[in-house]
Amino acid sequence: MIIYGSQMYGKKDEVGGWGICPHCGNYAMNKSYTGKKWGHIYFIPLIPMGKKVRVLQECSTCKMGSHIPLDKLEAMEQLWQTLTQEALKSLLAGQTSFRFEGETVEAVPTLLNVMPNLLAVQQKKLVELTLLALQKQGLTYAALLYEGQWEELKGKADAALANYQEAASQQPESSDPLLWQGQLLLATGQPAKARPVYEQAREKVKDPMEVLPHLLDIYENLQEHGAHADTLEEIFQRVPELKQEKSLKKRYKKVCKKAGRDAIAI
Repeated sequence: MIIYGSQMYGKKDEVGGWGICPHCGNYAMNKSYTGKKWGHIYFIPLIPMGKKVRVLQECSTCKMGSHIPLDKLEAMEQLWQTLTQEALKSLLAGQTSFRFEGETVEAVPTLLNVMPNLLAVQQKKLVELTLLALQKQGLTYAALLYEGQWEELKGKADAALANYQEAASQQPESSDPLLWQGQLLLATGQPAKARPVYEQAREKVKDPMEVLPHLLDIYENLQEHGAHADTLEEIFQRVPELKQEKSLKKRYKKVCKKAGRDAIAI
């Protein structure tokens, strides 16, 4: 039997980390590195396939990650640095958002969302300086969330959750700390703990569709059929076109049967 296929070779500048994989949803170890895909026979690289790339957060569970061609990496790094600097500048000026390329961007979510990419391209120093600036300027809420995200990316889920919880107590009107908590609890297989967190967030978010799909999965996992059906009905009410999705229709009928009630939403 001939063994052939393709994989990355010549891996350099590896960076290890943790995170919630956007592909499989697991909270798992990942790695970032520079390499090039080759076609191989018996694992001997013979056929080059494309250009060198920077692989970001390749999940140890599903082996998926983001690929950025090296000739575009510098521009992407500059973008992530600029977003971090502009977000930090706005917070230091007492603002919660900033204008970027004609759009209004929320500062704290931007800092958290950009951090994994900065770490993946070996920009740890910028992350350290950003956290230090937030702490020194007394921006406790932002600092707690930022540090929580960093703890999460280090594989310290409990420490991250503690930071998110403290941030929620600092700004009880905000849904963001709850959303970060809930996401991590779900990714670490704790739906029962995620449920009250997302139910609190449900009362605070501007758009309930930020939360309802997560609650749907939680109720399904916990076999809470009545709440599962109620949530599907609310989703159908808010997004009527989803009634045409065969998988959701089938799911709704099935859960209504388990809940001992008629399927009335479709």
